[in-house]
Amino acid sequence: MAAVAGDAAASGAASATTTTQPPVVSTHTIEVQGIKLFYREAGNPQAPAILLLHGFATSSFMYRN
Repeated sequence: MAAVAGDAAASGAASATTTTQPPVVSTHTIEVQGIKLFYREAGNPQAPAILLLHGFATSSFMYRN
C-alpha cells in the first residue's frame, strides 16, 4: 500500500477521500383491509430489515442517524 501511496504522491495526483453518503429514504403508502398505511424505507435493500413501530409521527425521523 505504501508503494501505491508513494506513486500517487510522486505523480502529483490528489489523494482520494471517501465521504459517507446518507441513506436514500423513500416514502410509500399501502392499503391493508381498507386502512392506508404510510412507511419509509432506507438503507440497503439486500440487508436484513428492521421494523420500528411507534405512535409518534416523527418516530422514523428520530432514528435517521
